[in-house]
Amino acid sequence: FRNVSNSGWNEVKAEIEKIYDLTDLMKRPIMLSMIKDTILQGQIDIRRHNVIGGAFSLYDAYTSVNLKRDWGKSKGRKLLSEKQRQEYAQLIALTMFKRANLNVDHSEIVKVAKESPLLLGFSTDLSQLDPEQVAADIQVTTFLSRQGSSFRFTHKSFMEFFVAKSVVDKLSDQRMAKTSLTEPYTREIISF
Repeated sequence: FRNVSNSGWNEVKAEIEKIYDLTDLMKRPIMLSMIKDTILQGQIDIRRHNVIGGAFSLYDAYTSVNLKRDWGKSKGRKLLSEKQRQEYAQLIALTMFKRANLNVDHSEIVKVAKESPLLLGFSTDLSQLDPEQVAADIQVTTFLSRQGSSFRFTHKSFMEFFVAKSVVDKLSDQRMAKTSLTEPYTREIISF
């Protein structure tokens, strides 16, 4: 932490404890690791007060870095653009939410995308993409795991974050805002 933020662990911890909801997240090993990684990757400058606007900002910074990471290192990882990776992660989360299942297959994701094109707004036709190539492309993230063409987030809170992010992203369009606000969101999703 000294090299990145010119602060020791105790100073970093004191700043994190000032941020709503992060103290509870720090009690979970995966979340503590996410906070640490986000700070060490330079996405959060702990020396500036109120840099993290809560859990949403932390998840947004962490997932953005991970969705961008390794893009361009190989052909298999260039199938989806950075924007499409973000959209696909949101689509995975929305499929999990709509199906009430934390483990979803690419074929289910394609069905949900076709059922709700206005709500989801994915920028490419998923049915034209090879599920294995999509899976290999999106797998560079540390918050997503897969078995074959089936996806699962490493922690349920990532699904909740991506559903919330999808709603936030759609609020600027009146047609999409009305549709996305009619869903029965859980307390965890709303708290993001």
